[in-house]
Amino acid sequence: MRRICILGPSSSGKSTLAQALSRKHGIPAYHLDQISHVPHTKWERKPNDVFVKEHDALLTQDAWIIEGNYRVCMPQRIARATEIIWVDPPLLGRLMRYLHRCIIKDPDRHGGLEGAQSEFSLFLIRHTVFRYPQNKKEYKKILAKAPVTPLLIQSMKELNAYYAREGLTR
Repeated sequence: MRRICILGPSSSGKSTLAQALSRKHGIPAYHLDQISHVPHTKWERKPNDVFVKEHDALLTQDAWIIEGNYRVCMPQRIARATEIIWVDPPLLGRLMRYLHRCIIKDPDRHGGLEGAQSEFSLFLIRHTVFRYPQNKKEYKKILAKAPVTPLLIQSMKELNAYYAREGLTR
């Protein structure tokens, strides 16, 4: 069975890709932001032990698509993955997508938190601009131990080509 791990920074298209793959292959998609945060809050994090327990329970399934990073539980997810997709488009485009997402305020967006009281976060912008580049180095170390070679998608053009090649719809 397929176990697909989708990594990448915020607003890179991970959630939409997970849903598209889920529809095509009939495999459940899980969004780590939804699992790691308390619904109906301003993105309040669950305690790590609770989050990791819920995450690890997903890994026991025969087939899954899990999108998100969360280094605290990445090694065990990578170890079980049969496919890894790392979506990592340029920063400016991601920031523009994030701001657009905040303005539109679609309560049904893929990967959104149920009942989220706010979408805009300066913390997330700082994380995207400053923290993600540092985390990326750690992700590379974890991915070096992966059982499969990750597919790296570095632009929206490459992501669109992947959608076309795989016959996916958004």
